[in-house]
Amino acid sequence: MKARRRRPYLFGRDWTATDIGYATFFVPMHLIALVAAPLTATPAAVQCCVGLYLLTGGLGLSMSYHRQLSHKSFRCPKWLEYFFAYCGVLAFEGDPVEWAKNHNWHHRYTDTELDRHTPVDGFWHSHMGWLFDEQLSLSRVGPLGNIKQDNTNSIPWFYKESPGFYQWIRETYMYHQLGQAVVLFTIGGVPFLVWGFVVRVLVTMHMTWLVNSAVHIWGNQEYKTNDSSRNNWLVALLVFGDGWHNNHHAFEYSARHGLKWWQVDVSWYLIKALEAVGLAWDVKEPSKEAMKNKRLAPAS
Repeated sequence: MKARRRRPYLFGRDWTATDIGYATFFVPMHLIALVAAPLTATPAAVQCCVGLYLLTGGLGLSMSYHRQLSHKSFRCPKWLEYFFAYCGVLAFEGDPVEWAKNHNWHHRYTDTELDRHTPVDGFWHSHMGWLFDEQLSLSRVGPLGNIKQDNTNSIPWFYKESPGFYQWIRETYMYHQLGQAVVLFTIGGVPFLVWGFVVRVLVTMHMTWLVNSAVHIWGNQEYKTNDSSRNNWLVALLVFGDGWHNNHHAFEYSARHGLKWWQVDVSWYLIKALEAVGLAWDVKEPSKEAMKNKRLAPAS
Protein backbone atom coordinates (compact mmCIF):
# COMPACT_ATOMS: atom_id res chain seq x y z
CA MET A 1 0.00 0.00 0.00
CA LYS A 2 1.50 3.32 -1.08
CA ALA A 3 1.55 5.93 1.65
CA ARG A 4 0.09 9.37 1.01
CA ARG A 5 0.73 12.49 3.01
CA ARG A 6 -1.05 15.73 2.17
CA ARG A 7 -0.34 17.94 5.18
CA PRO A 8 2.88 18.75 7.06
CA TYR A 9 3.06 17.71 10.72
CA LEU A 10 5.23 20.42 12.24
CA PHE A 11 5.30 23.52 10.08
CA GLY A 12 3.11 25.10 7.45
CA ARG A 13 -0.19 24.47 9.24
CA ASP A 14 -2.15 25.81 12.19
CA TRP A 15 -1.87 24.05 15.54
CA THR A 16 -5.11 23.98 17.51
CA ALA A 17 -5.26 24.10 21.29
CA THR A 18 -5.95 20.35 21.25
CA ASP A 19 -2.85 19.68 19.12
CA ILE A 20 -0.71 21.71 21.51
CA GLY A 21 -2.29 19.95 24.47
CA TYR A 22 -1.47 16.51 23.10
CA ALA A 23 2.11 17.56 22.34
CA THR A 24 2.49 19.07 25.82
CA PHE A 25 1.35 15.75 27.29
CA PHE A 26 3.15 13.23 25.08
CA VAL A 27 6.56 14.87 24.73
CA PRO A 28 7.23 15.09 28.50
CA MET A 29 5.72 11.64 29.06
CA HIS A 30 8.13 10.09 26.57
CA LEU A 31 11.07 12.04 27.96
CA ILE A 32 10.25 10.88 31.49
CA ALA A 33 9.97 7.28 30.28
CA LEU A 34 13.32 7.46 28.46
CA VAL A 35 15.25 9.28 31.19
CA ALA A 36 13.62 8.42 34.51
CA ALA A 37 12.57 4.82 33.89
CA PRO A 38 16.14 3.39 33.86
CA LEU A 39 16.99 5.41 36.97
CA THR A 40 13.95 4.27 38.97
CA ALA A 41 13.66 0.64 37.89
CA THR A 42 13.06 -1.79 40.73
CA PRO A 43 11.60 -5.30 40.57
CA ALA A 44 8.45 -4.12 42.34
CA ALA A 45 8.01 -1.12 40.02
CA VAL A 46 8.42 -3.22 36.89
CA GLN A 47 6.00 -5.82 38.24
CA CYS A 48 3.53 -3.01 38.94
CA CYS A 49 3.88 -1.85 35.33
CA VAL A 50 3.31 -5.33 33.91
CA GLY A 51 0.41 -6.08 36.23
CA LEU A 52 -1.39 -2.84 35.41
CA TYR A 53 -0.81 -3.40 31.69
CA LEU A 54 -2.51 -6.78 31.96
CA LEU A 55 -5.37 -5.18 33.90
CA THR A 56 -5.90 -2.02 31.81
CA GLY A 57 -4.77 -3.27 28.41
CA GLY A 58 -6.16 -6.79 28.66
CA LEU A 59 -9.34 -6.62 30.72
CA GLY A 60 -9.91 -2.92 30.08
CA LEU A 61 -9.19 -2.29 26.41
CA SER A 62 -9.18 -5.66 24.65
CA MET A 63 -12.05 -7.34 26.48
CA SER A 64 -14.17 -4.37 27.58
CA TYR A 65 -13.71 -1.33 25.35
CA HIS A 66 -13.06 -3.34 22.20
CA ARG A 67 -14.87 -6.64 22.23
CA GLN A 68 -17.75 -5.95 24.59
CA LEU A 69 -18.56 -2.24 24.42
CA SER A 70 -17.60 -1.50 20.81
CA HIS A 71 -18.86 -4.72 19.23
CA LYS A 72 -21.20 -6.26 21.82
CA SER A 73 -19.57 -9.62 21.22
CA PHE A 74 -20.49 -10.93 24.67
CA ARG A 75 -22.55 -9.92 27.70
CA CYS A 76 -21.84 -10.23 31.39
CA PRO A 77 -23.35 -9.04 34.69
CA LYS A 78 -23.50 -5.27 34.99
CA TRP A 79 -21.12 -5.18 37.95
CA LEU A 80 -18.54 -7.07 35.92
CA GLU A 81 -19.14 -4.90 32.84
CA TYR A 82 -18.51 -1.83 34.99
CA PHE A 83 -15.35 -3.33 36.48
CA PHE A 84 -13.93 -4.18 33.06
CA ALA A 85 -14.89 -0.75 31.70
CA TYR A 86 -13.23 0.97 34.64
CA CYS A 87 -10.05 -0.97 33.92
CA GLY A 88 -10.26 0.55 30.45
CA VAL A 89 -10.71 4.02 31.92
CA LEU A 90 -7.40 3.60 33.76
CA ALA A 91 -5.66 2.91 30.43
CA PHE A 92 -6.00 6.68 29.78
CA GLU A 93 -7.23 6.26 26.18
CA GLY A 94 -10.51 8.10 26.56
CA ASP A 95 -13.85 7.33 28.12
CA PRO A 96 -15.81 4.27 26.91
CA VAL A 97 -18.30 6.25 24.77
CA GLU A 98 -15.63 8.21 22.92
CA TRP A 99 -13.41 5.14 22.43
CA ALA A 100 -16.20 2.88 21.15
CA LYS A 101 -17.68 5.42 18.75
CA ASN A 102 -14.30 6.33 17.28
CA HIS A 103 -13.44 2.65 16.91
CA ASN A 104 -16.66 1.81 15.11
CA TRP A 105 -16.13 4.83 12.86
CA HIS A 106 -12.76 3.31 11.91
CA HIS A 107 -14.44 0.03 10.98
CA ARG A 108 -17.03 1.83 8.89
CA TYR A 109 -14.50 3.91 6.93
CA THR A 110 -11.25 1.92 7.03
CA ASP A 111 -8.68 3.06 4.46
CA THR A 112 -10.85 5.92 3.22
CA GLU A 113 -10.59 9.69 3.54
CA LEU A 114 -12.95 9.52 6.51
CA ASP A 115 -10.69 7.25 8.61
CA ARG A 116 -8.91 9.55 11.06
CA HIS A 117 -5.91 7.21 11.43
CA THR A 118 -5.84 5.65 7.99
CA PRO A 119 -2.61 3.81 7.09
CA VAL A 120 -2.93 5.33 3.63
CA ASP A 121 -1.39 8.44 5.19
CA GLY A 122 1.66 6.48 6.33
CA PHE A 123 2.83 4.54 9.37
CA TRP A 124 3.52 7.56 11.58
CA HIS A 125 0.15 9.12 10.87
CA SER A 126 -1.78 5.92 11.56
CA HIS A 127 0.27 5.19 14.69
CA MET A 128 0.05 8.51 16.54
CA GLY A 129 0.52 11.40 14.12
CA TRP A 130 -3.25 11.79 13.75
CA LEU A 131 -3.45 12.88 17.37
CA PHE A 132 -1.61 16.11 16.55
CA ASP A 133 -3.84 17.28 13.70
CA GLU A 134 -7.29 17.99 15.09
CA GLN A 135 -8.39 19.97 12.03
CA LEU A 136 -7.69 17.01 9.75
CA SER A 137 -9.44 14.60 12.11
CA LEU A 138 -12.52 16.79 12.41
CA SER A 139 -12.68 17.22 8.64
CA ARG A 140 -12.85 13.44 8.38
CA VAL A 141 -15.03 12.33 11.24
CA GLY A 142 -17.03 15.33 12.40
CA PRO A 143 -19.23 15.05 15.50
CA LEU A 144 -20.14 11.40 14.88
CA GLY A 145 -16.58 10.12 15.05
CA ASN A 146 -15.02 12.59 17.45
CA ILE A 147 -17.77 12.83 20.04
CA LYS A 148 -16.02 14.16 23.10
CA GLN A 149 -18.98 16.42 23.83
CA ASP A 150 -21.91 14.97 21.87
CA ASN A 151 -24.02 12.03 23.01
CA THR A 152 -26.99 12.69 20.76
CA ASN A 153 -25.88 10.87 17.61
CA SER A 154 -25.58 7.08 17.44
CA ILE A 155 -25.69 6.58 21.18
CA PRO A 156 -23.84 3.32 22.04
CA TRP A 157 -25.90 0.43 23.35
CA PHE A 158 -24.13 0.36 26.72
CA TYR A 159 -24.79 4.07 27.31
CA LYS A 160 -28.49 3.54 26.60
CA GLU A 161 -28.57 0.73 29.16
CA SER A 162 -26.51 2.48 31.85
CA PRO A 163 -26.43 6.24 31.24
CA GLY A 164 -25.76 7.03 34.88
CA PHE A 165 -22.50 5.07 35.12
CA TYR A 166 -21.07 6.01 31.73
CA GLN A 167 -22.02 9.68 31.98
CA TRP A 168 -20.38 9.79 35.41
CA ILE A 169 -17.21 8.37 33.86
CA ARG A 170 -17.32 11.01 31.11
CA GLU A 171 -17.78 13.87 33.54
CA THR A 172 -15.11 12.71 36.00
CA TYR A 173 -12.66 11.11 33.57
CA MET A 174 -9.56 13.19 34.38
CA TYR A 175 -10.08 12.77 38.12
CA HIS A 176 -9.57 9.03 37.70
CA GLN A 177 -6.27 9.61 35.89
CA LEU A 178 -5.01 11.98 38.55
CA GLY A 179 -6.28 9.61 41.22
CA GLN A 180 -4.40 6.59 39.93
CA ALA A 181 -1.18 8.64 39.71
CA VAL A 182 -1.59 9.79 43.32
CA VAL A 183 -2.36 6.27 44.54
CA LEU A 184 0.69 4.82 42.78
CA PHE A 185 2.96 7.52 44.20
CA THR A 186 1.52 6.97 47.68
CA ILE A 187 2.11 3.22 47.50
CA GLY A 188 5.53 3.10 45.88
CA GLY A 189 6.94 6.59 45.52
CA VAL A 190 8.61 7.83 42.35
CA PRO A 191 9.41 4.35 40.96
CA PHE A 192 5.73 3.34 41.02
CA LEU A 193 4.70 6.69 39.54
CA VAL A 194 7.21 6.38 36.70
CA TRP A 195 6.70 2.69 35.94
CA GLY A 196 3.13 2.11 37.08
CA PHE A 197 1.79 5.25 35.45
CA VAL A 198 4.07 6.91 32.88
CA VAL A 199 5.71 3.82 31.34
CA ARG A 200 2.61 1.65 31.61
CA VAL A 201 0.30 4.26 30.06
CA LEU A 202 2.71 4.80 27.15
CA VAL A 203 3.23 1.08 26.58
CA THR A 204 -0.53 0.50 26.59
CA MET A 205 -1.11 3.34 24.14
CA HIS A 206 1.61 2.21 21.76
CA MET A 207 0.27 -1.33 21.83
CA THR A 208 -3.17 -0.01 20.87
CA TRP A 209 -1.69 2.17 18.14
CA LEU A 210 0.14 -0.82 16.66
CA VAL A 211 -3.29 -2.20 15.78
CA ASN A 212 -4.03 1.04 13.91
CA SER A 213 -0.69 1.07 12.13
CA ALA A 214 1.40 -2.11 11.99
CA VAL A 215 -1.42 -4.58 11.42
CA HIS A 216 -2.70 -2.54 8.50
CA ILE A 217 0.75 -2.79 6.88
CA TRP A 218 2.47 -6.05 7.90
CA GLY A 219 0.96 -9.52 8.11
CA ASN A 220 -1.26 -11.81 6.08
CA GLN A 221 -4.86 -11.64 4.98
CA GLU A 222 -7.00 -14.77 5.19
CA TYR A 223 -10.45 -13.24 4.74
CA LYS A 224 -11.96 -10.82 2.28
CA THR A 225 -12.52 -7.47 3.98
CA ASN A 226 -11.89 -4.94 1.19
CA ASP A 227 -9.39 -3.13 3.39
CA SER A 228 -5.75 -3.37 4.50
CA SER A 229 -6.32 -5.23 7.80
CA ARG A 230 -3.76 -7.96 8.47
CA ASN A 231 -3.18 -10.82 10.87
CA ASN A 232 0.06 -10.21 12.75
CA TRP A 233 1.10 -12.89 15.24
CA LEU A 234 3.58 -10.70 17.11
CA VAL A 235 1.11 -7.88 17.72
CA ALA A 236 -1.49 -10.49 18.68
CA LEU A 237 0.81 -11.76 21.43
CA LEU A 238 1.38 -8.21 22.68
CA VAL A 239 -2.26 -7.09 22.69
CA PHE A 240 -4.11 -10.16 24.00
CA GLY A 241 -5.22 -11.45 20.58
CA ASP A 242 -6.32 -8.20 18.93
CA GLY A 243 -3.50 -8.51 16.40
CA TRP A 244 -5.55 -11.06 14.44
CA HIS A 245 -6.94 -7.97 12.81
CA ASN A 246 -7.96 -9.34 9.44
CA ASN A 247 -10.04 -11.95 11.26
CA HIS A 248 -11.59 -9.16 13.31
CA HIS A 249 -12.42 -6.95 10.34
CA ALA A 250 -14.01 -9.93 8.59
CA PHE A 251 -16.17 -10.77 11.62
CA GLU A 252 -16.47 -7.62 13.74
CA TYR A 253 -19.16 -9.15 15.94
CA SER A 254 -16.97 -12.06 17.04
CA ALA A 255 -15.61 -12.29 20.58
CA ARG A 256 -13.01 -14.64 19.16
CA HIS A 257 -10.23 -13.07 17.08
CA GLY A 258 -7.84 -16.01 16.86
CA LEU A 259 -9.93 -18.25 14.64
CA LYS A 260 -7.42 -21.10 14.41
CA TRP A 261 -6.24 -23.20 17.33
CA TRP A 262 -2.70 -21.87 17.08
CA GLN A 263 -3.73 -18.19 16.89
CA VAL A 264 -3.15 -17.17 20.49
CA ASP A 265 -6.04 -15.04 21.75
CA VAL A 266 -5.81 -14.42 25.49
CA SER A 267 -8.95 -12.29 25.66
CA TRP A 268 -10.96 -15.07 24.02
CA TYR A 269 -9.69 -17.60 26.55
CA LEU A 270 -10.80 -15.33 29.39
CA ILE A 271 -14.23 -14.76 27.83
CA LYS A 272 -14.72 -18.52 27.42
CA ALA A 273 -13.68 -19.05 31.03
CA LEU A 274 -16.28 -16.51 32.15
CA GLU A 275 -18.88 -18.26 30.00
CA ALA A 276 -17.98 -21.61 31.56
CA VAL A 277 -18.76 -20.32 35.06
CA GLY A 278 -21.91 -18.46 34.01
CA LEU A 279 -20.45 -14.94 34.03
CA ALA A 280 -20.66 -14.40 30.27
CA TRP A 281 -23.37 -15.14 27.73
CA ASP A 282 -24.37 -14.26 24.17
CA VAL A 283 -20.77 -14.99 23.25
CA LYS A 284 -20.51 -14.57 19.50
CA GLU A 285 -18.18 -16.21 17.01
CA PRO A 286 -18.46 -16.84 13.26
CA SER A 287 -19.86 -20.09 11.93
CA LYS A 288 -17.77 -22.40 9.78
CA GLU A 289 -19.99 -21.49 6.84
CA ALA A 290 -19.40 -17.76 7.39
CA MET A 291 -15.65 -18.29 7.52
CA LYS A 292 -15.73 -20.46 4.41
CA ASN A 293 -17.66 -17.82 2.46
CA LYS A 294 -15.19 -15.06 3.29
CA ARG A 295 -11.96 -17.04 3.09
CA LEU A 296 -9.57 -15.85 0.40
CA ALA A 297 -8.13 -18.36 -2.05
CA PRO A 298 -4.52 -19.35 -1.23
CA ALA A 299 -1.91 -17.35 -3.14
CA SER A 300 -0.57 -19.32 -6.08
